[in-house]
Amino acid sequence: MAGITSRFVGRIGTRLPMTLGPLLTTAALVWISRISVHSSYIGGLLGPVLLIAASMGMTFVPLTLTAVSGVRRHEQGLASALLNTGQQVGGSLGLAILVTVATTVTRGQPHVVKAVAVTNGYGAAFRVGAGLALLAFLIALLSIRSGSERTAEAPAMTPTPSYEELAA
Repeated sequence: MAGITSRFVGRIGTRLPMTLGPLLTTAALVWISRISVHSSYIGGLLGPVLLIAASMGMTFVPLTLTAVSGVRRHEQGLASALLNTGQQVGGSLGLAILVTVATTVTRGQPHVVKAVAVTNGYGAAFRVGAGLALLAFLIALLSIRSGSERTAEAPAMTPTPSYEELAA
Protein backbone atom coordinates (compact mmCIF):
# COMPACT_ATOMS: atom_id res chain seq x y z
CA MET A 1 0.00 0.00 0.00
CA ALA A 2 2.93 2.35 0.61
CA GLY A 3 3.95 1.98 -3.04
CA ILE A 4 0.43 2.63 -4.27
CA THR A 5 0.02 5.61 -1.94
CA SER A 6 3.31 7.13 -3.07
CA ARG A 7 2.08 7.06 -6.69
CA PHE A 8 -1.25 8.71 -5.90
CA VAL A 9 -0.15 11.30 -3.34
CA GLY A 10 1.16 13.59 -6.08
CA ARG A 11 -2.30 13.70 -7.64
CA ILE A 12 -4.61 13.59 -4.63
CA GLY A 13 -2.47 15.29 -1.97
CA THR A 14 -1.55 14.05 1.49
CA ARG A 15 -4.75 14.84 3.39
CA LEU A 16 -6.93 11.99 2.11
CA PRO A 17 -4.51 9.13 2.84
CA MET A 18 -3.39 10.71 6.13
CA THR A 19 -6.98 10.84 7.36
CA LEU A 20 -8.21 7.61 5.80
CA GLY A 21 -5.22 5.61 7.09
CA PRO A 22 -5.84 6.19 10.83
CA LEU A 23 -9.59 5.77 10.31
CA LEU A 24 -9.02 2.33 8.74
CA THR A 25 -6.55 1.50 11.51
CA THR A 26 -9.24 2.35 14.06
CA ALA A 27 -11.71 0.03 12.32
CA ALA A 28 -9.14 -2.77 12.09
CA LEU A 29 -8.21 -2.50 15.78
CA VAL A 30 -11.86 -2.53 16.84
CA TRP A 31 -12.35 -5.58 14.59
CA ILE A 32 -9.34 -7.43 16.01
CA SER A 33 -10.34 -6.54 19.59
CA ARG A 34 -13.32 -8.87 19.14
CA ILE A 35 -11.15 -11.98 19.00
CA SER A 36 -11.95 -14.83 21.32
CA VAL A 37 -10.15 -17.98 22.38
CA HIS A 38 -12.06 -19.78 19.64
CA SER A 39 -11.10 -17.38 16.83
CA SER A 40 -9.15 -18.87 13.97
CA TYR A 41 -6.33 -17.12 12.15
CA ILE A 42 -8.25 -16.90 8.89
CA GLY A 43 -11.60 -15.97 10.43
CA GLY A 44 -10.42 -13.73 13.26
CA LEU A 45 -6.99 -12.29 12.57
CA LEU A 46 -6.13 -12.22 8.88
CA GLY A 47 -8.64 -9.55 7.82
CA PRO A 48 -7.76 -7.01 10.53
CA VAL A 49 -4.02 -7.63 10.14
CA LEU A 50 -4.19 -6.99 6.38
CA LEU A 51 -6.29 -3.87 6.96
CA ILE A 52 -3.78 -2.56 9.51
CA ALA A 53 -0.91 -3.20 7.08
CA ALA A 54 -2.70 -1.34 4.29
CA SER A 55 -3.69 1.57 6.53
CA MET A 56 -0.14 1.98 7.84
CA GLY A 57 1.15 2.21 4.27
CA MET A 58 -1.48 4.86 3.59
CA THR A 59 -0.41 6.81 6.65
CA PHE A 60 3.39 6.79 6.74
CA VAL A 61 4.15 7.86 3.16
CA PRO A 62 2.13 11.10 3.30
CA LEU A 63 3.25 11.67 6.91
CA THR A 64 6.87 11.67 5.78
CA LEU A 65 6.12 13.95 2.83
CA THR A 66 4.21 16.38 5.04
CA ALA A 67 6.91 16.43 7.71
CA VAL A 68 9.73 17.33 5.32
CA SER A 69 7.83 19.55 2.87
CA GLY A 70 8.37 23.24 3.32
CA VAL A 71 11.70 22.61 5.02
CA ARG A 72 14.73 24.39 3.64
CA ARG A 73 17.05 22.13 1.75
CA HIS A 74 19.87 22.39 4.28
CA GLU A 75 17.45 21.44 7.10
CA GLN A 76 15.88 18.39 5.43
CA GLY A 77 18.26 15.96 7.12
CA LEU A 78 17.38 17.36 10.52
CA ALA A 79 13.65 17.24 9.74
CA SER A 80 13.96 13.63 8.60
CA ALA A 81 15.95 12.70 11.71
CA LEU A 82 13.36 14.30 13.97
CA LEU A 83 10.57 12.46 12.16
CA ASN A 84 12.35 9.09 12.48
CA THR A 85 13.16 9.71 16.14
CA GLY A 86 9.56 10.68 16.83
CA GLN A 87 8.31 7.53 15.11
CA GLN A 88 10.70 5.31 17.09
CA VAL A 89 9.89 6.93 20.44
CA GLY A 90 6.17 7.03 19.66
CA GLY A 91 6.15 3.37 18.65
CA SER A 92 8.03 2.37 21.80
CA LEU A 93 5.79 4.44 24.04
CA GLY A 94 2.65 3.15 22.31
CA LEU A 95 3.78 -0.45 22.66
CA ALA A 96 4.59 0.09 26.34
CA ILE A 97 1.11 1.53 26.94
CA LEU A 98 -0.64 -1.31 25.11
CA VAL A 99 1.41 -4.02 26.86
CA THR A 100 0.62 -2.40 30.21
CA VAL A 101 -3.10 -2.38 29.41
CA ALA A 102 -3.04 -6.01 28.24
CA THR A 103 -1.08 -7.16 31.29
CA THR A 104 -3.22 -5.21 33.75
CA VAL A 105 -6.47 -6.55 32.31
CA THR A 106 -5.10 -10.10 32.15
CA ARG A 107 -3.88 -10.04 35.77
CA GLY A 108 -7.15 -8.48 36.91
CA GLN A 109 -9.04 -11.68 36.02
CA PRO A 110 -7.60 -14.31 38.40
CA HIS A 111 -10.70 -16.52 38.41
CA VAL A 112 -10.90 -16.84 34.62
CA VAL A 113 -9.21 -19.48 32.50
CA LYS A 114 -5.79 -18.12 31.56
CA ALA A 115 -6.42 -18.24 27.79
CA VAL A 116 -9.62 -16.22 28.22
CA ALA A 117 -7.88 -13.71 30.51
CA VAL A 118 -5.03 -13.21 28.01
CA THR A 119 -7.48 -12.82 25.13
CA ASN A 120 -9.46 -10.27 27.14
CA GLY A 121 -6.23 -8.41 27.90
CA TYR A 122 -5.28 -8.25 24.23
CA GLY A 123 -8.80 -7.16 23.33
CA ALA A 124 -8.59 -4.29 25.82
CA ALA A 125 -5.19 -3.25 24.45
CA PHE A 126 -6.53 -3.28 20.89
CA ARG A 127 -9.47 -1.09 21.97
CA VAL A 128 -7.06 1.41 23.56
CA GLY A 129 -5.02 1.29 20.33
CA ALA A 130 -8.21 2.00 18.39
CA GLY A 131 -8.81 5.04 20.58
CA LEU A 132 -5.27 6.28 19.87
CA ALA A 133 -5.76 5.71 16.12
CA LEU A 134 -9.03 7.63 16.29
CA LEU A 135 -7.16 10.48 17.99
CA ALA A 136 -4.60 10.39 15.14
CA PHE A 137 -7.48 10.58 12.65
CA LEU A 138 -8.91 13.65 14.39
CA ILE A 139 -5.51 15.35 14.54
CA ALA A 140 -4.92 14.68 10.84
CA LEU A 141 -8.43 15.83 9.96
CA LEU A 142 -8.05 19.10 11.85
CA SER A 143 -4.42 19.93 11.13
CA ILE A 144 -3.52 18.71 7.62
CA ARG A 145 -4.57 21.05 4.86
CA SER A 146 -5.05 19.97 1.28
CA GLY A 147 -2.08 20.06 -1.08
CA SER A 148 -3.30 23.14 -2.96
CA GLU A 149 -3.68 25.12 0.27
CA ARG A 150 -0.21 24.09 1.46
CA THR A 151 1.39 25.08 -1.83
CA ALA A 152 -0.35 28.44 -1.89
CA GLU A 153 0.68 29.29 1.66
CA ALA A 154 4.14 27.72 1.73
CA PRO A 155 6.99 30.18 2.13
CA ALA A 156 9.23 30.71 -0.85
CA MET A 157 12.23 28.41 -0.75
CA THR A 158 15.67 29.78 -1.29
CA PRO A 159 18.16 27.35 -2.73
CA THR A 160 21.12 26.39 -0.61
CA PRO A 161 24.11 28.48 -1.71
CA SER A 162 27.01 26.64 -3.28
CA TYR A 163 30.47 26.61 -1.77
CA GLU A 164 31.64 29.11 -4.40
CA GLU A 165 28.80 31.50 -3.53
CA LEU A 166 29.59 31.29 0.16
CA ALA A 167 33.30 31.85 -0.45
CA ALA A 168 32.68 35.00 -2.53
